[in-house]
Amino acid sequence: MLNQFINHKFILVICLFVCNIVFASEVMTGFEEKDLPAWNERLRKLRSDIDTAEKNACWIIFESDEDVATGNGTLALTISPALGGTNLVNAVASVHTKGVTNTTDIQIRRRRAGVNVDMLSTKITIGDEYYVSDEVIDTGKNDIEEGDQLYIDVDAIHTTTPKGLSVTCTFKKLP
Repeated sequence: MLNQFINHKFILVICLFVCNIVFASEVMTGFEEKDLPAWNERLRKLRSDIDTAEKNACWIIFESDEDVATGNGTLALTISPALGGTNLVNAVASVHTKGVTNTTDIQIRRRRAGVNVDMLSTKITIGDEYYVSDEVIDTGKNDIEEGDQLYIDVDAIHTTTPKGLSVTCTFKKLP
């Protein structure tokens, strides 16, 4: 029973550490003073792992019953402090109903201080599939900062229009 109590305390300590809440060492009952340096190092490593973990953002561009249409995105994802300082490392686009003949081409556009840049050197191209991640990310333009705005542009569509479109982007702090 004591081990379960200590495990719950450990989880509480991790939560408090991750949430940037300062607490006195007396809160950590059940630990001996000599154990604190090792636990502090483990907590620092956990915090580092959380900070460098991949983070995803998803846009629903067209609902599942809506025809996909070409155009520059008008719905922005404004980058928060949690995503600022990361890089776009992957993108996946999917449709609810496949289109027929030709492709649907997707670009991710970053707007920073009034200047637009395309983040993909090769667009996401949905052919005869429901989802795809075939983009080539422009590594000179894949960084994002707090306050940037990201948009999804649909540059081309199938001859027989697909229905529903969503795009998920993955971001990560790079070493």
